[in-house]
Amino acid sequence: MRVPADRVGDVMSDLNGRRGHVHGVEPDGDYSTVEAEAPLAQLLGYSTWLGELTEEAQPHASAWLCRYLPVDDGGPYAA
Repeated sequence: MRVPADRVGDVMSDLNGRRGHVHGVEPDGDYSTVEAEAPLAQLLGYSTWLGELTEEAQPHASAWLCRYLPVDDGGPYAA
């Protein structure tokens, strides 16, 4: 995702709270690109939250499935 440089810490903290892992941050002027992965269920509604954080009507974030892992949250489908 592309976020204002002064909000990178907030985004990283939020991703950690969503069981995410930040792979890298690349500064680009007033913005930074954050590359991370997190469980899909933890990212539902993320673009809305990101828009509120960055005060942008349409925040720039994209997501795709990169791999499957066993569910380990203790829920009814946990392995």
